[in-house]
Amino acid sequence: MSFIFLSVTFSSCLDSDTTYSYSADPSILAFGLDTVHGKHYKFTIDQVERLIYNKDSMPVGSDTILDRIFIDTLSVAGWVTTGEPQDTLVSTSDSLDLTPAINPEPGSRDGIKLIAHAADGMTMRNYVLQIRVHRQDPDSLTWSRMSDNDPLTLAAEATELKSVLFQDQILLYTSAGELWKHGASPASNGWNRVEPLQGFPATALLSSIRPFGSQLVMMSAGGDLYQSADGSVWNRNDALSGVEALVATFPSNQVSHKQETLTALKRGADGQLRFVITTDGASWTEGEVVPDGFPAERLSYTTHLTANGVAKAVVVGQPFTGNAIAPWFSLDGMDWASLAINDDTQACPALENPFIAYYDNLYYCFGGSLDALYTSQTGISWTKCQKKTLLPDAMAGAKPFTALHDPTVVSNEKRDYLWVITAGEGRSCTVWRGRINRLGFIN
Repeated sequence: MSFIFLSVTFSSCLDSDTTYSYSADPSILAFGLDTVHGKHYKFTIDQVERLIYNKDSMPVGSDTILDRIFIDTLSVAGWVTTGEPQDTLVSTSDSLDLTPAINPEPGSRDGIKLIAHAADGMTMRNYVLQIRVHRQDPDSLTWSRMSDNDPLTLAAEATELKSVLFQDQILLYTSAGELWKHGASPASNGWNRVEPLQGFPATALLSSIRPFGSQLVMMSAGGDLYQSADGSVWNRNDALSGVEALVATFPSNQVSHKQETLTALKRGADGQLRFVITTDGASWTEGEVVPDGFPAERLSYTTHLTANGVAKAVVVGQPFTGNAIAPWFSLDGMDWASLAINDDTQACPALENPFIAYYDNLYYCFGGSLDALYTSQTGISWTKCQKKTLLPDAMAGAKPFTALHDPTVVSNEKRDYLWVITAGEGRSCTVWRGRINRLGFIN
């Protein structure tokens, strides 16, 4: 690089002594690299810690570029050297191998040492260059088989499973009448069986279990509604019984000024099947007549906020309309509209026991034989994922299964997990936990 000097001062007469004034400041004021995969990454200079680093991590595979790259920005009132014991002049005209600076341990002083020399030749300052590179593709969905180190073995074989997130725990119900609990926190491990279940009906419809306020609610095959404050002790709610399906729970919303709302299907006095809602758990309020094609079995729903901050629910279920799943949406639980599309090539195919989640600003849907995952921006047109966001090959064909979405609620604890629990032959379950890699990156 060219040496950068501050001003040189001369006397007013040519035959006078010349006085030179050199800077004694050895600070590196700006630093930058040539493009990496076509992008310039901004580097921050911490003058207190003498640390130079990039806040925005570079993509996976950047090491093959960083092993021979130009420093295109280096602002210093002097010059910079690197390397021990023999210092080498850092030049913007020569490429360097910067791979030793990649991904040092957090909090360490590892990296490439840069020595900034002031123009006066007397003052020096040591810096450390650290380059952050993603170890994983940020847009890939990575799955971990949690049961390898945290096993789950049922007491009896099950033909159906239902998982639900409740009170910061994952609750797993089985068709054999078992309840297992596991902490939802990433640091938690160990499945604990809760026994005995009290008041749990033999005809319970596991797929109907929903959180509502401080309770779980569930219906039986006969339409009776049950509720529980801890997931293990259940009581019949006579005021809310007589329903034909539990649809979704809408969270409370400050924009629309709506309370948390449970919506269901129930026949009115006129004999027509209607949407009904409750906010107090004591009575139903009737809404619109249920349109033809609305699913009433094995319902799965997801909620999220629209661009206007209003809560929106989308539900899928059975039976199917033709060869495709027809999602339905609502903003209040009283009135629902179909998101069906006539083009089968863009529709989400009919999947037995479908699961839907609003995840990473997309709708995710899977089910059936667990061999494919489908995504959609609007819930109307769906795309089968071909790369990056896939289900594990080892998951394919596993039955029964259950899935849930565990979002990040507290900013200092990264979650945003998808959980899938399968129970094949026998009583041993396979527990999977997946996440889009960048959702777990620390900012």
